Amino acid sequence: WNNQNNNLLEDTSRRNSYCPDNPKSYELLFDVYDEAIKMFGSKYFHISECEIWLDGQIPCKEIHARTGKNKMEIVLQDEQTIADWFKQRDITPMLWGDLFLYVGDSPDATNATDSAQAIKDREALPKNYIVTDWHYQPAVPEAYKSIDLFQKAGNKAIGATWYLPNDIRSFNLECIN
Repeated sequence: WNNQNNNLLEDTSRRNSYCPDNPKSYELLFDVYDEAIKMFGSKYFHISECEIWLDGQIPCKEIHARTGKNKMEIVLQDEQTIADWFKQRDITPMLWGDLFLYVGDSPDATNATDSAQAIKDREALPKNYIVTDWHYQPAVPEAYKSIDLFQKAGNKAIGATWYLPNDIRSFNLECIN
């Protein structure tokens, strides 16, 4: 870490998240995105965002304090800004789906705070995102309900697995259905 761009962090001890309330965050982010787009020329771009509050803290506490928005509302606002930027370039953004799933929605990768919030957040997710629905836990195919949940909420979704053969097999069987 070379201490560059610390002005984009709300808390310099947390270097895994930019503050979406700072317009300069998007200047840098979109410059990086532009460079990658020019380099790879893809019509799809995966933004990740699944570990935005890995340490349990709300990103950009100032937004929370000023607006009362919860952490997912802040994330969804950020994802909308990013979705709008990509839409202007005719590029489809992608992101990981675990923040939009709650226990029981799939065998793992269910990091929403509760079921009702997960449903609300899936409904609020910009519809031009493709959800990359990742799962690492082997289960019977019908346990992977998440692809259907994302599609019912209006987003395209694709399955993504880890290296465990039973996970790969079972999740792929459910994705085919």
